[in-house]
Amino acid sequence: MPLTSDWQTVVVRLLLTLLATALFVTSPFTALADDAARATRCSADVAAWAARASARSKMDVSAADCPRGVVRLHVAGAGCDFEVSSAREAGFRRTADGAFGVSPIADIDWNEAPPAMKRALDGVVAALEADPSLGVPTGERVLGGTDSRDTGTPSLWRRPKLVSLAVVAVLALASVVYRLVRRRKVRAASAGSPDA
Repeated sequence: MPLTSDWQTVVVRLLLTLLATALFVTSPFTALADDAARATRCSADVAAWAARASARSKMDVSAADCPRGVVRLHVAGAGCDFEVSSAREAGFRRTADGAFGVSPIADIDWNEAPPAMKRALDGVVAALEADPSLGVPTGERVLGGTDSRDTGTPSLWRRPKLVSLAVVAVLALASVVYRLVRRRKVRAASAGSPDA
């Protein structure tokens, strides 16, 4: 039974809905939201380290989030958060033994940084030197959604099944549209021919 015009419209709309759903599920924005949700989970050990750092430094230090490869610390009144990494090449300022790098998460000329921000950086570095037990999550360093350097691209490609689903949906839609257009051209051509 050939599809009527109404059924063709229903099929095309269904395929467009599937395509839109597949693209939304695999979009970089959804992937970034997933990364942000994972990033907020810091271990109890990191929270305990932050509590000890607060007591030792007389600053209010808390774990802001813990994506792979970094711990982001919030220091009340500093004006920014601080990223702590154990990667050897990372960090605006390193601890004396070089085990940790600490970077303010701010787009600012450090010479013009407020004194509270500079004191907070000094306090975080001193706390790391006094207690180097901060457990930085393992894995390749990932820049989170709050950092202007974040592209979000890797998250999308870590979902190959969803990307494959989107590709299949696009190909199916293209096939249906091609057949509909071709069928209309054939009908138009046969309607205009003198043999019809």
